[in-house]
Amino acid sequence: MADVLRFPNEIRLLTVDQNTVPGSDRLVVGSYEKASYVTLSNESGSTDVMDFTVAANQANLIISPDFTLVDGIHVRFEALDSTMLSTGTTVFYPVVESLDFTMGSNTTLEYVQPSSGDSTSIGSVNLNMTASGTSFIYTPSDVIQDNLLINGLGPGSTIQVVGADSSSLNGDQLAFVDAQGNQIAQFGVQNILDVSKLRFEGGTVSYACYLKGTHIATPDGEVKIETLRTGDKVMTANGGVATVKWVGYRTLYRRSIPASHAAKAFPILFKRDSLADNVPHRDLMVSPWHHLFFDGMLVPAFALVNGKTIVQQLDMPKFQYFHLELESFDILLAEGVPAESYVDTGNRSMFQNASTVSLRADFEPPVGRQKIPGIRIVRKGAPVQALQQALMDRANRLEAAAPAPEEIRRRA
Repeated sequence: MADVLRFPNEIRLLTVDQNTVPGSDRLVVGSYEKASYVTLSNESGSTDVMDFTVAANQANLIISPDFTLVDGIHVRFEALDSTMLSTGTTVFYPVVESLDFTMGSNTTLEYVQPSSGDSTSIGSVNLNMTASGTSFIYTPSDVIQDNLLINGLGPGSTIQVVGADSSSLNGDQLAFVDAQGNQIAQFGVQNILDVSKLRFEGGTVSYACYLKGTHIATPDGEVKIETLRTGDKVMTANGGVATVKWVGYRTLYRRSIPASHAAKAFPILFKRDSLADNVPHRDLMVSPWHHLFFDGMLVPAFALVNGKTIVQQLDMPKFQYFHLELESFDILLAEGVPAESYVDTGNRSMFQNASTVSLRADFEPPVGRQKIPGIRIVRKGAPVQALQQALMDRANRLEAAAPAPEEIRRRA
């Protein structure tokens, strides 16, 4: 049975937390006003999807609800039809003049477009996706949506159209086409600061910089690191196969990181192609003290920052580090980049799933590492300086060869 929430005449603000809506129920937001302001939160960190829709208290009421999605929530919006109502409940179908969604970091909005036969009439739909890691999943119906506006994309934000096989940007319009060549969705977009960061992969458009999960090479193809479990097999840089012994992880929040520790804590972004052609083959993010492998050397990521193709992400409000411990130390392939597996130097307690957990993350460099035959740890000096210069030269070449924004729009 759907949970129906209505607004008294004098109240136009409402906050609903994920844990107050059971997974099998649908939140039906009703309004006595022409505008409603609803905040959907997820204080408990639930991984469920909150279903919601809009209704009215009188026939033909025109409403324009504003929804704010707080960090970390996953919601699905569907138009209301009579099958969603419990027996004896009278809920009218409003004329929705506009729907406005403001999405927080790491939120997901699934929007199931009303078909021409649905009772709820919806006009314009506006999404603010300027926060990092926002995801919009759109399921089209029998009518092409041409009044949906994406108001900006943040780092790592993605837009996916279910059933689309290709996508492109034409001027300020995102178009999505199915396998038969039919356009099934078209959205307006604005406030995209750097269109060169748009990535088109089938029916998904992403704004690169921040990736939710680093892809690790396995014998069965690449998988996101957070999906690996003890006993899984991964590929090594020399073509071998290794077994995962343990997966450590920890979530960090900007508000809890002292300013003096920022350089030691916030992720380093290696943009695609920053190390070599197609290396990494997607943007790669690692912790500052994570070591990458170069010709027998392990070099920490922070030592390679050049401000162009390798940059530190100091504005991320929340991020989660993962590390893989193997049966024996080896070099993994992360987004095609050779990088170290986890070495226990007495810092296992920094991970929140360790048997003993430190309340404060240790941002200091690892110490007490055992020597590895044929591999040396290099953090400064001539070898690092030479590598830094080579990567800066490459960054300058990539910058000079990059097409102007006008050319990118023309190609799209």
